[in-house]
Amino acid sequence: MKRFGLVLGMLLISVSLFALTDSVTHDITLNVDEVAMIGLADASAITLAITAPATAGLPPVGQTDSTKYLHYTSLIDMTKTRAITVEWDLANAPPGTQLLCSVTNDLGTGLGTKTSAVVVSNVAQNIITAIKSGNTGTAGTDGANLLYEFEVTDPTLLDTESDTPTTITFTLTEAS
Repeated sequence: MKRFGLVLGMLLISVSLFALTDSVTHDITLNVDEVAMIGLADASAITLAITAPATAGLPPVGQTDSTKYLHYTSLIDMTKTRAITVEWDLANAPPGTQLLCSVTNDLGTGLGTKTSAVVVSNVAQNIITAIKSGNTGTAGTDGANLLYEFEVTDPTLLDTESDTPTTITFTLTEAS
């Protein structure tokens, strides 16, 4: 029995020797930087035309396109918001026409509120407001689905000899 007590005592001493611990600490500062990034799922060119109506006597018809999706990432102070604006590099639309731009889908929490369709001009106009921190995703149909509507405003001013290339610019900016 003495041997058992001796073995048990040695075992307890060796276990307590291995149970010693030590630790060290240091500080880490965690920063969240502001981020404002915007892109298109597909930045290829679009051609919109004014075409013949289905029936003689009706006005010419403008084409539409809804194949483009805006992707964006926004990290912003919780007391602020961002907006996305649209504009083009033309002084005016081709005579007798206008180009409308809108967002067709509902956006997720924090990703903003779509506005009604805007007539695109060389003055930046909001198409999405109240953007907080968040991101749209990067898949082809993630983000804000854009709808372009090329409309006839006055058929008497249309000129069939005018092809008018333009560049559309979307800007993600801090809201004022």
